[in-house]
Amino acid sequence: MEKQNLLVTIGVPVYNGEKYLSKCIESLVHQTYTNIEIIITNNGSTDNSQQIIEKYADQDKRIKVLTKSKKQHAGPSRTEQCRIAKGTFICFCDADDYLEEDFIETMLSKGVTYDLYIADWYKFQNNNAKKEIRKIGFANDFLDREELIELQKKIIGDENIKTPMDLDLYSSLCGKLYRVSLINDHHIEILSSGDLGGADDALFNVDYLEYAKSGVKINKPLYNYFSNPNSFSHTHKIDDVFKFSLQYDEFKKRIIKYKKGDEYIAALNHRIFVQSFGAFIIIYSAKEKERTKKLVLKKYTNSEDFKNSLCDASYNSFSKGFKPFFKAVAKKHFWIAKSYIKLALFYRNHLR
Repeated sequence: MEKQNLLVTIGVPVYNGEKYLSKCIESLVHQTYTNIEIIITNNGSTDNSQQIIEKYADQDKRIKVLTKSKKQHAGPSRTEQCRIAKGTFICFCDADDYLEEDFIETMLSKGVTYDLYIADWYKFQNNNAKKEIRKIGFANDFLDREELIELQKKIIGDENIKTPMDLDLYSSLCGKLYRVSLINDHHIEILSSGDLGGADDALFNVDYLEYAKSGVKINKPLYNYFSNPNSFSHTHKIDDVFKFSLQYDEFKKRIIKYKKGDEYIAALNHRIFVQSFGAFIIIYSAKEKERTKKLVLKKYTNSEDFKNSLCDASYNSFSKGFKPFFKAVAKKHFWIAKSYIKLALFYRNHLR
């Protein structure tokens, strides 16, 4: 099939995205590759998102609008978008993010035979901030089946990451193009981050990579990720640390389902170890009494998943700024880890 005859779907879940939504949609309708359909799902927004969506839909017939009366998280919306997509490929864009205008054209310039296309991406915190390039490195730009399976294991847990923020560097939906038939033929779903507290991207990619046969890496940032302090991933409640176990159960189900070996269990244990950073952040940024924080931390660190993750915990790969925290956790010096997190939170809230 010729590249320009191939339809590509772009899925956008929206919840109260009025502040950023126009910039997002503008980046989609102005793609240099024009044979696209854009599916925008309004997940029960209470702001002006619906009016913004309808304005663009009236101007561009490539936009299809799905409107939900009640709030739902992005995962179920994306699953529905996959099921109704008419495109050969699908990519996803959050409402507070945007694509480079040559996103699709550059992806497909590598050919249309691959199951997975992966680009680098930009990360920024506000419109005036300098963009940070998030590079996704592979030994080869063209990924065969064996390399995709290695990527699958790395998504579950990568022992070579330098910061906890790199945990989901490979597993994010950002900056990727997926084959729609592969998703739907195998009934792959994107689960709700609201139920799991996160990891929905990672779990989807673990499923997808079980069936993908080939992939290609584009060494150019094509996706712009806004680190939004008001998004779900930045607004956890203290009890959300106990949802982590639900994520781990989902990973374990896939390890069993796909008959993976002990190295996948080791990868999951490393993910759990790395995710302790997020757990400490959630606990000590919560507006709760110190006694409550102490009790939650005790319950978290006494969980079987967490204790198992410390058996072979390795902290040597972490950068100088994060190694003290993970060394303290590995040695069960939780008071040191707590002090580190409190200092980090003070810096974030007062000195940044």
